[in-house]
Amino acid sequence: MKKSKTPKATLIAKGSLQNFLHRSRNNEEYTSVDLVFELHPAVKDLIESQGIPHTAIFKLTVNGQENSLDYNVQKGDQIAVYPFERVDKSNIDLIFSEPTSFIVDIHLGKLLKTLRLLGFDAASNESWDDMDIIRKSNEEHRMILTRDVELLKNGDTRFGYWVRAQDPDQQIQELFHRFSLANHLDPFSRCMKCNGLLEEVPLSKVNDQVPPKVKKWHSQFFQCQNCKQVYWKGSHYEKLQQKVDALKKISS
Repeated sequence: MKKSKTPKATLIAKGSLQNFLHRSRNNEEYTSVDLVFELHPAVKDLIESQGIPHTAIFKLTVNGQENSLDYNVQKGDQIAVYPFERVDKSNIDLIFSEPTSFIVDIHLGKLLKTLRLLGFDAASNESWDDMDIIRKSNEEHRMILTRDVELLKNGDTRFGYWVRAQDPDQQIQELFHRFSLANHLDPFSRCMKCNGLLEEVPLSKVNDQVPPKVKKWHSQFFQCQNCKQVYWKGSHYEKLQQKVDALKKISS
């Protein structure tokens, strides 16, 4: 008696979800792949086996009908997955379109500092493991920013975004393309060191923390309410303003 063939289904990735397929296949161009499986696995598991985390999927259809990630795959199914930019946004939590706070992977240190410099609430800690990050993200409604796709595949992860770019300047531009962040820009309001809020203080309060040359050329000072680090608008401030103006244009 002839054995039956191993069942197959087809996965079709729409829009930016194709990035994950290219990543898992050494950058070869793919829009669809065949899924070989046994029994009737959950579609979430099969999709993630191809490199696409559930956190990046905002709509899923099976044979043209909208379905959930719990669906058990059948032989011959045509499965299509859609990213954020390909769906109706009206019923989607604002954290997916306009997050106001983040948890940033420790490997994205320069991006972390840039976000804080721009006034975004960006948390990070070298001592946190994956479950710490996920728990804090869920409890505090923070969007995880990472280049670790496996973190985004964790079943407990609710809010996460895979940063594609490797260059820090390109990374911040990527975030402004993906999310509506311009309305939340508040430059020079957070501590780059610890993420605490800054407040303007008189020189007399921080006199021993300010170099003599700075006292001569500056009269406006800011101090972190948390770690007490002192800041002033040095030569970098003009460059920061130029960066803010450029990022605003991305979101307009």
